[in-house]
Amino acid sequence: MFRRRSRLAVFVTAALLFALPTVTTGASPSGWGDPVRIRTQSVGIEDLRVGVDGDGRVGVVGHDGIGLFAMAQASAGWRFTRLVADGLVDGGIAGVFDRAGHAWLVYRHGCDGSDCTDAGLYLFTNRHGGPNDGWPDHPTLLASGTQRDPAFQVSADGRLHLASTDKHGRLHYATATSARGPWTDVLVWGQDGGHDPAMVLDADGRPNLVAMRFPATLPGSFGIGWARDVGTPGSPSFRTRMAPHTGEFDGPAMLALDADGHARIIWRHDPYCGVAPCPPEPSRGTWTRAWTGSGWTGAKQLSGADPAAIRITAGGRVKVLTHRPSVVAQTAAGWDTTVLVRTTVGYGHYVEATAMALTETGKARVVYADWLPGRGGSKVGIYLVTER
Repeated sequence: MFRRRSRLAVFVTAALLFALPTVTTGASPSGWGDPVRIRTQSVGIEDLRVGVDGDGRVGVVGHDGIGLFAMAQASAGWRFTRLVADGLVDGGIAGVFDRAGHAWLVYRHGCDGSDCTDAGLYLFTNRHGGPNDGWPDHPTLLASGTQRDPAFQVSADGRLHLASTDKHGRLHYATATSARGPWTDVLVWGQDGGHDPAMVLDADGRPNLVAMRFPATLPGSFGIGWARDVGTPGSPSFRTRMAPHTGEFDGPAMLALDADGHARIIWRHDPYCGVAPCPPEPSRGTWTRAWTGSGWTGAKQLSGADPAAIRITAGGRVKVLTHRPSVVAQTAAGWDTTVLVRTTVGYGHYVEATAMALTETGKARVVYADWLPGRGGSKVGIYLVTER
């Protein structure tokens, strides 16, 4: 189980090895260390997630052309663990970390042609220990079938929170005290749809979700939706709002919550309208709005690059990571942009994948993957950049 790999996946991975090389240039910006390469490999990176424990050590989970992996920062260097070697890992991953250094990785396993025996959402965690450098040999099945787009969080008391989209485009939220269940499942948006969800927990451990909405019955209601749990752990119930002036091609979205539980949302705006000529539209890139408790702030463009992560420090300062990669930080005077890496590569001059976490003091830790130039085939480096 979980060792099959389709010929198509092998072919695509091989093709990626000969993609345009990336050239990374420029000195490190003020307040940041130089990028440190923590791994080199010969397959592309699809997705990354990063966390920081209470001692400042960094953990990484990722999805590459082989399958899934985990990396842990140690005194003697970085430990790399291959979790799954399987080309049927499908789509983005959900990775979360606690301050004790434990990680949870949720992913979708797709169908092998018409064989959907193993299709579903699966969980790896090193929380309970295991023989594979603290990880178990096999994942735990959370939901079988065609659920996709997992979002995942863990409360301080160990309660699990899982959001996903079913084959009809309906957004589900499920919660349990154990990965084995039983799970309490509710529809957040039914036929109204909810795609590519992102989830965070408020100070009381209740989930907040944002998602792209493509309502089949209300085509004028496309956009970014925010759902906040106002129920109880045993009986979740969601209050929903739409971020104004977001449209059909906006998203995916991400969010963070301030100390008062107010949401700050970022999303990718795409000015494509589906008709020609398009009416005047805002520029493509990362945009943001905030909920003040009584209404939404105006939309503001933060970057021409796509969003990758948003975090809020304990002091209320917002930090947004884009795929440049750059960090856009909120200040008393507005927003400051720090370009971490300057690249010359195709695909919009972006790195392969990037993610951000904050230390307990609010300092950013950014990981990204970038193609390395070289003869005889290309390689990929995974880098860590540390905010001082």
